Amino acid sequence: MERKKIKSIEDFEVYKKAVKLFEDFLEEDLPILKRSFTGRTLVGNQLRCLDSICANMEEGYERKSGKEINPSLF
Repeated sequence: MERKKIKSIEDFEVYKKAVKLFEDFLEEDLPILKRSFTGRTLVGNQLRCLDSICANMEEGYERKSGKEINPSLF
């Protein structure tokens, strides 16, 4: 497997998948879940979780510390 040089956070496949998961939730699940009180509660929790995944990766990338970036993310 060929390794690409990482120039930005968007170069990580796992980041792309996390963003897609967030977008898919907004497009597919949100309209259905927001119809009920229980669904709206789940929506709030899910949005915080999905946003946290991307935010944590962005924060770690900004530090650019070799010790903190997991090589398996490449």
